[in-house]
Amino acid sequence: KVYVDIYTKAGNPATLIKHSPLVISASQVRMYGGQVYDEIRTGVTHIVIDDTKYNHLGGRKAHGELSFKKGALKALRVLRNLGSNVTPKFVTPKWVQDSVVLKSVQEEEKYAPTWWREEKQNAARN
Repeated sequence: KVYVDIYTKAGNPATLIKHSPLVISASQVRMYGGQVYDEIRTGVTHIVIDDTKYNHLGGRKAHGELSFKKGALKALRVLRNLGSNVTPKFVTPKWVQDSVVLKSVQEEEKYAPTWWREEKQNAARN
């Protein structure tokens, strides 16, 4: 159960980024039996995002929208408040590719986006 960040507005399929390389990741997840959701919600186990795009907070901020990072962290708080017992793992498209090639789900931590690793390190320090 995966959310792949292929929209300019999370959860709005009308805002699909048609030429995003993440569309391939979503197709791979479906092709190998995974479920892809249009929004981050209860039951989602993985969130696939393009690490390089969000290191520089490109795209969305230029359109006056919140960065994905802020939106994703807010969605995680909402999931916790709903009593979700699953915290989705943030991973890059490389996780999808390697899981397909190696024919097994790979260790998520190794594929965590840079900003997520930094967020977790900061939380551990506090």
